[in-house]
Amino acid sequence: MIPVLVCEHFGTPLSREQKERLYADGVQWWRLYGLSMRPVPPDWEAFVQYWDDVCETGLEDNVATREVLDIRYIAKPPALPWLPDAVWSMLRI
Repeated sequence: MIPVLVCEHFGTPLSREQKERLYADGVQWWRLYGLSMRPVPPDWEAFVQYWDDVCETGLEDNVATREVLDIRYIAKPPALPWLPDAVWSMLRI
């Protein structure tokens, strides 16, 4: 889902065929890792319905979720050694 959203917002949206192919590739990787195919929706459209349902009914806001999403203490990326720590602290907010 994330690559599809990135393309929609920052690049060229994927066609239906491209989404189906991306999903099929993901399912193949799932299979290669030896995971159960039981929970895997049969196609892209079914996956989108499953994703929407999980987002609407399965996710919950709780302490553990908030702690994982709290970025206040994330270290400065190694690629930004030139960025002053004070600036990084403000950017994280």
